[in-house]
Amino acid sequence: MEKLVKLLEAVKQQASLNRKVDEFARGLKVDEAADRVREEFVVLHQLSVGEVKAVRKEFVELQKKFRDCLSDTQRAMYDDLEALGLIISTSGQQEAK
Repeated sequence: MEKLVKLLEAVKQQASLNRKVDEFARGLKVDEAADRVREEFVVLHQLSVGEVKAVRKEFVELQKKFRDCLSDTQRAMYDDLEALGLIISTSGQQEAK
């Protein structure tokens, strides 16, 4: 009978250890999944930043071409509007952003 009680206690301890191992494994899976999500977010963010920079560069080039088509008077007015911040600047300061 004593052996049976010891065996039962050993089974309970093993079951408890198994539960703890399962909880630990689930925690690792959650951590791994969170790491993967973070990595994917970084990749997506880098792509979106790269895309924004490319579109911004194209926009600035088109804006410069437009400005070059203006007459001297129109260009002066355009430069005044740009200086007031009413038009997105084509200067190097803005392009760095």
